[in-house]
Amino acid sequence: VRAGEIHRTGGVPVLDGTSRELLLSALSSPDELEALAALELLSLDGGRIPALMLYHPRPAVARRALQLLGPTPGPEIERVLAHLLDHPDSQVRAAALAAAIRSGCHLDRVLAALDDRDPEVRAVALLSGAIKSTDRLRVLLAGGTSDRLALARALTLVPSPELDYLIPELLARREPAVMREVLRTLTRSPELISLDRLRGMLGDPHVRAEVRKVYLAAGERGLQDASEALDDPRTPVAVRRHLPRTISLFGSRVAAAALVARLRREPAGATEFKILRALGRM
Repeated sequence: VRAGEIHRTGGVPVLDGTSRELLLSALSSPDELEALAALELLSLDGGRIPALMLYHPRPAVARRALQLLGPTPGPEIERVLAHLLDHPDSQVRAAALAAAIRSGCHLDRVLAALDDRDPEVRAVALLSGAIKSTDRLRVLLAGGTSDRLALARALTLVPSPELDYLIPELLARREPAVMREVLRTLTRSPELISLDRLRGMLGDPHVRAEVRKVYLAAGERGLQDASEALDDPRTPVAVRRHLPRTISLFGSRVAAAALVARLRREPAGATEFKILRALGRM
């Protein structure tokens, strides 16, 4: 928890009483990363998010707590949501609106949110499905980068298969901030996109790290796609040179075997060096 990160690929042990007390104590930490990591652990353990977490002084922690709320939060949480819908931080307001929509409370505020001063709150209201307005969505898409960034963040808050068509449209603009936000959504739900749409982005240093996280989140499908692309002579050099490292991040015997197999028949010296370096990091 103090490291501020959770290794999702590993198993989460059953927490005993003492461990749970320590975890609950970490939730109130003023250190943002520690509190966020504690939230993730509590969520993975199946614990309920305490209402006080929604009042955390760090907006990022409050936003994440709102995202982790279940569909039936209870009367106490509903009262807090009503308060947070008027929070000064626009991203907290957006997360509170999304949580209210998921739980079916304060739905009267959705219509009012369409006129919120912040585009992210408006985007959540539009993407919620409570109000059908394709024209308003198109206005956000055709607006400035800040509008599309708001739309990308809203997708994280109200993910839906019906909204999948927005993902390639947002990525096609090649705006790094917007792309990173969409890729964060895809890290949580890699099934929303075909990996061949992302492969070319490995050549973009602004989003390469996020693309690799999506590949890892895709599991076996991600490893297979990266391995096949490394074997494919049609793969552009700008992408190929970053595939060995992407494959090595899986850290498995299958990944190592794929790199060794390619090494034996790799004609390009530069790629051969990349493969050797990737194997050395495993």
